[in-house]
Amino acid sequence: RDVFGDEPPGSGETGAATGVEADSGTGSGEAKAKAGGVMFLDALPETASTRSNPVVSDLVNPHASPYYRTRGGVAPAEYHQPVPVAFLAVSSAVSFRIHLVSGPHATDLEPELAAGWLRTALDDLGVGGKTSAGYGYLDVEVLPDPESPPAAGQAGAR
Repeated sequence: RDVFGDEPPGSGETGAATGVEADSGTGSGEAKAKAGGVMFLDALPETASTRSNPVVSDLVNPHASPYYRTRGGVAPAEYHQPVPVAFLAVSSAVSFRIHLVSGPHATDLEPELAAGWLRTALDDLGVGGKTSAGYGYLDVEVLPDPESPPAAGQAGAR
């Protein structure tokens, strides 16, 4: 809860299971909201080349349209005609930059902890629709903070 903060009052349950404590000072029973130590800014796309198109057209070709249209009322069969459906997808040539910013009360460990969680989530769970078809999984590269001094073993710019 220190990294992400707590839910605002009235948006969820309180208690040990949620990690949100009830406000015992006023006796109102409302939960106290608390800002997290790390802010996640928007993921901004960066294209690898100005000649590459960041958006591509892809195709899904369901073969059992009557089965899905009737919610199982018609059995799927080989003689049903496929109905191609075009959709847009982000090209694999596009990379995204996600900035994590330490909040005013963050410890030195919280941004690194949040970056690790973000890396795991993007690698294991992916983002967006169609992750079961392989879309939305990202390879994460953590870039050093240009404003912090280089850590031991890293070369700094002169």
